[in-house]
Amino acid sequence: KLTIKDWFEIRKTLVRRPKVGFDAVTAWDRQISLKASTLEKESEQIFQFLEKADEYALNKDFEKSFDMYQRAAKYFKTSNKGRIPKGNQQLYLNIIHQMARTLYGQKRFNDSLEVYGWISPVYPQIRQVLFEKMWTAFRTGKYDLALGAIASQQSGYFSEYLHTESYLLKIY
Repeated sequence: KLTIKDWFEIRKTLVRRPKVGFDAVTAWDRQISLKASTLEKESEQIFQFLEKADEYALNKDFEKSFDMYQRAAKYFKTSNKGRIPKGNQQLYLNIIHQMARTLYGQKRFNDSLEVYGWISPVYPQIRQVLFEKMWTAFRTGKYDLALGAIASQQSGYFSEYLHTESYLLKIY
């Protein structure tokens, strides 16, 4: 068990290390354990939602998984008066990303496409989001959005090479 100050100091250390991936930061956010704080109560509730959601997703029960991710996202917002704390934005965006994936798994492509649109470009996995959004748009017949996602993947912010499937979809 850590104090809030110690937990945030360790988190800052992780974020400032270029060789530490954002998946490690997300994992750190998920395991938060702070002594006698409202953050501890909140984190336990969110953690329970995420654990269940991950379990359902692994068992391909995407409907229940989406429900749990959605509950986590709503809890995040309501417990913080409609705003996501700056230190938790990456975790929140990860939850939104998982919601979009579970909708895709349910073949609810239009809904999935809408949720992908909620993800901010500051999300560290934005290129993966664009790739998934590309396929989702293609499945809904929105070829302009699919091509737009491909073009975004080719921007100067990313490596010049696309994932092979992006070239394939561009040909389709």
